[in-house]
Amino acid sequence: MKHTCRSRDEFIHMLPRLNVMEDFHNRLAKVEVGERTPTRDTGKVLMLVGPTGSGKSTLIDSIANYAYGVKLEDDFRLKLIEDSDVSQSESQTKWITAYVLHKKEGFALPYTLTVIDTPGIGDTTGLKADEDLRHQIQKFFSQGGSLGVDQIDGVGFVVWASQARLTASQRYIFDSILAIFGKDVERNIYVFATFADDHKPAVLEALKRAGISCRNVFNFNNAAIFRRKNETDYELTELFWKFTTKSFEKLFNSFQEEPVSLTLTKAVLKQRAYLEEQLQGILPQLKISMATMEQLREKCAALKQNEAEEDSNKQLPFTSKDPRHQELFMESGRERETNQNCFYIDGGEEMNNCPEFKKSGKIDSEKQINVTGTLQELVMKFKREKVKVLMLTKKAHECLQELDKIALKPDLLNITDYIDILIVGEKNEAKPGFIQRIKYLQDTREKAQLLEVLKNDSDPYGKYLGEFEQEVDISLFDTDPIND
Repeated sequence: MKHTCRSRDEFIHMLPRLNVMEDFHNRLAKVEVGERTPTRDTGKVLMLVGPTGSGKSTLIDSIANYAYGVKLEDDFRLKLIEDSDVSQSESQTKWITAYVLHKKEGFALPYTLTVIDTPGIGDTTGLKADEDLRHQIQKFFSQGGSLGVDQIDGVGFVVWASQARLTASQRYIFDSILAIFGKDVERNIYVFATFADDHKPAVLEALKRAGISCRNVFNFNNAAIFRRKNETDYELTELFWKFTTKSFEKLFNSFQEEPVSLTLTKAVLKQRAYLEEQLQGILPQLKISMATMEQLREKCAALKQNEAEEDSNKQLPFTSKDPRHQELFMESGRERETNQNCFYIDGGEEMNNCPEFKKSGKIDSEKQINVTGTLQELVMKFKREKVKVLMLTKKAHECLQELDKIALKPDLLNITDYIDILIVGEKNEAKPGFIQRIKYLQDTREKAQLLEVLKNDSDPYGKYLGEFEQEVDISLFDTDPIND
């Protein structure tokens, strides 16, 4: 293979890469190495996922060297990933790239191997980038023939071997990756412990405590791959090379089993996209209806206060200082009242014309009618808004039930903890644009909380409506039999 490579220096040789497909809009690419030969063999597919800085790119270079038969004693190394590909400032690291290593003479594997490299999760670009990755993977899997990926033989979580415990952020990373796949991928989940030695990696116990299961754990130390013989600690390099090679042998031997179709995973991704669409509709409509509920609360409180004042005023006589009121015919018995007290008699026209009586607030029937009318309008508005919300939540609840059946990880239990950490970080760093990013994080947190409610009982109003109805009996003002 060396003679077909471009020499970067006397030791490192760049593998010949043919870009057969590039989708700039979705940032998807397919790169082939070597010549495609006629065969019925569909090959094997390995997807690598993991946090930024976990060593995915160097691991891919190690896989290429192993596959093309490079030995420790050889005076050269092969390199597949260009330095520009892993630049922190450039977007190539944000691409999903399928590297197809075609089988040829001297190939260490009995099949063509496709390695899928994905952007690092949980990097400095935050939660938005992690959600974008899910949509990006959905697009990648939906490409079908153009990418030549319709199966998965292994999903490798690339993690640091020394990780003794998982933070909320790291738990979220694992959960968010598992949430992408269908349940049938579970038996093809692997953990690749990088920067490892030949001892049991600490991360294995951390994963166990976190309840994250996998088929197998493989130790790799990619520091050996580009070390030269004349460098110090060559004995350590030999050790790393040997156990890394042994891990590759075990891993790719396990790939002889049947692959998993991506059909169920595509269905999971489709359901998640549909669920996101429903949530985008529920949240703003829910906020509108809650605002209407608060208006109802305020109007009912005002009506109760008005009624209480009326009851209080009815029990007190009203004294007028106007001499015109000293002689007043009352409707009841046509009796003449000669003191300065005006007593309320139902139906008394004279009382309605008394300006002092009006000021006392005893005649407020028109105001009460207006308040009652407003309440009726608000009740109907709230009921219509509630119907819209419940229709959307019913669809979202059905979607969650379907995900519970088919998804490897139906819901992200740790996402609110992770979001809280991100919000605190944004506030502390206060980098340009942090206010907008915090707003996005807060909106995402609301969606996560809503999902938890929908999963439990599918009613987003929950206790809020119960507490409200204890204060306000809206049935008194309900004139339209809209079904809830």
